[in-house]
Amino acid sequence: MAVLAAIYVLSFADRTVLNLFVDPIRAELSLSDTQMGILIGPAFAALYLVLSLPLGILSDRLPRAALICCGCLLWSGATIFCGLATSFEALLVGRMLVGAGEAVLAPAAYGLIASHFPRHKVSSALSMFSAGVWVGVGAALILGAGSFVSLQRGDTAGPHFSNWRVVMCAVGAAGLPLAALVVRFREPRRPKPEAGSETRATGAFAYLRANRLFYICHLIGFGLFALAAQAVIAWTPTALARDHGFSLGHVGLVLGCLHLTFSVAGIVVAGALADRGVSRGRAAAPMTFGALGTLGLSISVATFAVGQGALVYAALAALCFFVSFPLGLAASALQLSAPPEIRGTVSGLYVLMTGILGSAAGPALVPLIAGSGLPLGSALASVAGVAAIVATGLLILGRAPLRTISARLRQF
Repeated sequence: MAVLAAIYVLSFADRTVLNLFVDPIRAELSLSDTQMGILIGPAFAALYLVLSLPLGILSDRLPRAALICCGCLLWSGATIFCGLATSFEALLVGRMLVGAGEAVLAPAAYGLIASHFPRHKVSSALSMFSAGVWVGVGAALILGAGSFVSLQRGDTAGPHFSNWRVVMCAVGAAGLPLAALVVRFREPRRPKPEAGSETRATGAFAYLRANRLFYICHLIGFGLFALAAQAVIAWTPTALARDHGFSLGHVGLVLGCLHLTFSVAGIVVAGALADRGVSRGRAAAPMTFGALGTLGLSISVATFAVGQGALVYAALAALCFFVSFPLGLAASALQLSAPPEIRGTVSGLYVLMTGILGSAAGPALVPLIAGSGLPLGSALASVAGVAAIVATGLLILGRAPLRTISARLRQF
């Protein structure tokens, strides 16, 4: 579990380290905001989306630890490649390879973790694992802030090697030794499908069709949450710098510390609340608390957009808490709704949907809205706030079908 959590930390550090360096990279390589939005979102999402479902299906059949090892080697090497890139095209290729490597992690890891814990502890286990997202984001921001402080003192890595390159290469290299450790992870024996069970008779996708109301509400609802969350992660640092005049070093330090405290607290609290609900017979607890998180996200991002002075910091703390709150619950609701033999497939479908709405659309929509004349913070609030409100309604709608599915699965 510790190795998987560490790998998840580094995967999100590799994925998000680019976000703090939007302006330095744009200046050095003569890129536009639109090109940076493509690199942050669609470039990463391209192969991430194409490969997530096939790799999820493979994780139901092949050793999951070996798949995670291969993915870790690929995305770590690709992050180093991005640190050495000298053009938009090279960064584009590097970001696509980062997405390809990371596509396998969630489907394989979710199934591994769920197979080690009873139902009433799955939400906490997956939330603790998913907390790696925010540890990785926070560490990347603090590391980036340190590079800006170094730059202001006049320290450089060399005449042709900018500080953002040093950070990206360091973050990528940190993942290489972990790839060697994960292959030693022991996998439990996978249960065979019950002879006559619905999944055995009709297959995984027929199971999804039979329970389509829940999966539509879950996949689109948490997909819209991912859109809001990815927009917040991608553009909050630059919005603070442009709209409020904060230095990027200050932004990285503040946001990094908030993610390491409030974001980690949010996801851990959410998992504990959901597990408490499930242990008391409330099977839909992950959807209920997921809806609470998306509602809190919509309110906090709107407050951030209009806030000034001390209110900005308070809104940032609330935003960091609620932007993490639903993440582990999305994974646990999936694992609790699917038989063990199709968990990788279902998780791959979830990664596909969150990739389409989150990684691809979220970061790219904000600069398009801002291009109409809105301040960047207001554009961020428009995108993330609307997505979070719609997500809240869908997650509430998905509570009843999850109760029905959960009751049926407990009979086998």
